Amino acid sequence: MSDTSPLSRAYTIATAGLLHDIGKFLQRSGKKLLKADDYNYAYGTKHGYGHVHAAFTGLFFDGKFTFGSADNQEIKASYDGVLQAFPSVVQHDKETSMANLAASHHKVGDQSHPLQWIIAEADRLASGFERDRSEEQYNAYAQALAKEEQKSKHSNTHMRNIFADIKLSAKEDQQPSDDNSNKPTEKALHYPFAPLEPSILPINNSTVEESQAAKDYTRLLTGFAEGLTAIARRVGANKNDKSSSLANAYLALASLMERYCWSIPSATVSYENGKFTPTPTNISLYDHSRATSAIATALYAWHREKDDIDHAKAGNLTLISSVKDRSKEQKFCFIQGDFSGIQHFIFDAGGESNKFAAKILRAKSFYVSMATEAAAHAICHELNLPLSSIIMNAGGKFTILAANTSDLQAAVGRVKTTINEHFHKLTFGQTRFNIATLCFQPERLVMREYALLMGDLAHALECEKLRPQISEPVFKEYLSSRKSRELCTICGKHWGDETKYGTICPHCNRFRRLGEALVSEEVKDGEARRNYFHIQYSEDQKEGDWTYPLFGQWHLAFGKSPDLSAPTYNIDRQSTFSGFAHKHLANYVPRWRNDGEWDELRYKGISKERLEGIELNVNATKTFAHIGADALHEEENGKLRGVAHLGVLKADVDHLGQIFSRGFTVKENGKDISYANMSRMSMLSRMLDYFFTGWLPWRLAKKPAEGEVDYRSVYTVFAGGDDLFLIGPWNRIVDLAGEIDQHLRQYTGGNPDIHLSAGIVLRKAAIPVREMARDAEEALDAAKHGEGPEAGKNRNRITVFGQTVTWEEYKELMRSGDALKQRTQTMESELSTQYLYGLLKFSQDAATATTFPESPEEVNAWMEAAKWRARLKYRHQRYFVEKSKKEETKLEAMEFVFKDIQEKTSKMSIPLSRLLYDRRRR
Repeated sequence: MSDTSPLSRAYTIATAGLLHDIGKFLQRSGKKLLKADDYNYAYGTKHGYGHVHAAFTGLFFDGKFTFGSADNQEIKASYDGVLQAFPSVVQHDKETSMANLAASHHKVGDQSHPLQWIIAEADRLASGFERDRSEEQYNAYAQALAKEEQKSKHSNTHMRNIFADIKLSAKEDQQPSDDNSNKPTEKALHYPFAPLEPSILPINNSTVEESQAAKDYTRLLTGFAEGLTAIARRVGANKNDKSSSLANAYLALASLMERYCWSIPSATVSYENGKFTPTPTNISLYDHSRATSAIATALYAWHREKDDIDHAKAGNLTLISSVKDRSKEQKFCFIQGDFSGIQHFIFDAGGESNKFAAKILRAKSFYVSMATEAAAHAICHELNLPLSSIIMNAGGKFTILAANTSDLQAAVGRVKTTINEHFHKLTFGQTRFNIATLCFQPERLVMREYALLMGDLAHALECEKLRPQISEPVFKEYLSSRKSRELCTICGKHWGDETKYGTICPHCNRFRRLGEALVSEEVKDGEARRNYFHIQYSEDQKEGDWTYPLFGQWHLAFGKSPDLSAPTYNIDRQSTFSGFAHKHLANYVPRWRNDGEWDELRYKGISKERLEGIELNVNATKTFAHIGADALHEEENGKLRGVAHLGVLKADVDHLGQIFSRGFTVKENGKDISYANMSRMSMLSRMLDYFFTGWLPWRLAKKPAEGEVDYRSVYTVFAGGDDLFLIGPWNRIVDLAGEIDQHLRQYTGGNPDIHLSAGIVLRKAAIPVREMARDAEEALDAAKHGEGPEAGKNRNRITVFGQTVTWEEYKELMRSGDALKQRTQTMESELSTQYLYGLLKFSQDAATATTFPESPEEVNAWMEAAKWRARLKYRHQRYFVEKSKKEETKLEAMEFVFKDIQEKTSKMSIPLSRLLYDRRRR
């Protein structure tokens, strides 16, 4: 007998919403419906059938569709093992089966079941439809669509790059469209029909030949089918815990859809005033389906409490009308959680020891993500909601769409209290978790209203941050808990215990273990790598080697194999779909790849004291001392050049709040009109996070091709949401910053309104990581805010070697440095360091000479600086001309150096400093 618990029934609704448009995926592969019965779920008109994709959705659930080259019998077993595990909402009622709910969303009427209307209404709200059509309007639409589907196809239309339509300055009557007019760029505005991979980039073409599109869709379907069999084998194996099995099945299906439906447009045409026109297809089928799933779940939960919809009959007009009503009741509630004080939490360390600094930083960053994830899970657990209700989760913030039920506020209050009581003990009130709620009518989910709704939610969260969270005294029992112990040498706050690592408190020791686990290639005794983690709720769970408390009864556990009794995520970077939901994590760290690699010449200068207690073996993580030494390079004579410094890079996306609040805005009659909706905003958040958690760790781990820079020695402290913090060999970091900027511009289609700022500092490996972080943050702040009259107006810049420049200037300066380096190779003997330092001084003098002195005291300094041209000519004659091999090189070099210093002044210190550091003798 099917499990008919409320949570299981809710998962049926959620999964019906997730898969309601799966027929679009199948239809666009070019297959035909051959029998009249195949059209059962399509909308019949005198011109034929409209919404044919719904008929394909029905065939998907019946297991009658052939998936490319995949074994159809095995696919059928997947349905038996996974899809049929979801119960009918009403027992033994075919109308409320998941298949019928999903496929009927375009064929609902007065005689339909109210639950079918739940999916239909969720579909329309997820699309941002502003009003319901009348019966006459809907019939006219269906007939026109039937004609349109007969005469033309839209399967060859690529989806628009979601970033291409972001504009922070809306123009009058500038409507979103599928052409390239008034766009930030006329290239890279569309996504290819391909699985989601870290290397993916937008393309130029908006369409392809229909025959090619059919082939592309067939390849995607084959991969999708193989993923279904993986889900059936893995998730379907759990027969004891039905709710956890359904949770994992839903999460796995959603992850599978993300992989194969991320670039499939959810719609390609719109119908207005009797005509079909191209739509701004920048919403994927996956994101629309996830939004529909969340809305359907909340709508169902509200009507289950208010109207007992589980026991309703088909044709209940009163209940159908209630489901369709958008204005009378505040049916929905957004719940938004925010981990406040992230930077302070991650980098705060008041102890005297710098031990395990990188591990603890990495662990704290991961803890932010996992505590936020667990907080969202905890709220769903308290409200008996499926995990489909979590619509966004990135950067220490989550958003849940819930039903405005009678127990909502109390449930949220319990979770908030539990989390903040833990934070109170962990950070003594310096960190808190804010959770705000905003209840609203369904009509506010439509376009034009959604951006305002998000603004109200942001305001509610800001108000929540101003409210006190903890009523207990901060230092209650603090002194009495000392028991002759000393303060932890790492955090300097909690009382520590004597360990083999020194005096360490349980909290820091836990973070140390977690930091080790995150980069552990293999566990002890040669066991398999732990590629799974689980968010667990358990009253008797004990902390162990691979289990870590998050707050209250919620724990994080790593496993070599899935734990089917809890929501399970796969974190392996391999491209093969595992059958479980995949979580993108930026946790790449440099490792020793070959036996004895640590004995290379560049590492000989590391002191034995620095290596005390460090295990050097294959797959072990490199120390910062070794990473710094990777900046050195060996010459043909066997000697080393360069400095063994670390480069510390912090960067984040500029104007993120504005991008989300008014990025999808156009001007109509002098007013800003937003066309944001839940699907569009979810995709924007997800794709931005994927840049940092998908592409970045893949690029760092990638073996470089010819002409590429090797970044495998770059250490990830954290990356995700909209920011990153990396530590690596200083010269690799200088290169990487430029590549990150360049790739972001490619990734966003060259949109000038989307960019980042970055700060880089060079530090020795012995410097505490928290100081590196502080200094890099100051450099990032300089890039964002600058000084003088331009303060606060800069951004889209990088600060390095004490200079702040635009990214275009940075690229040009790097080219200047490369050119200067090449010119030095024409010398009979290389240029002296003194000559290069002289150029550095002249560039600073040139900057001083461009500003007329404001006081008599400054005149002498200005006059001295103004002599830089004559001094440069003398220096050039002495150090360059006399040592050049070719006569033409003399004039060329003089013109080159003079022009660069004249135009770039003190900014030339960037390439000159790089050259000086890179050629320093050891």
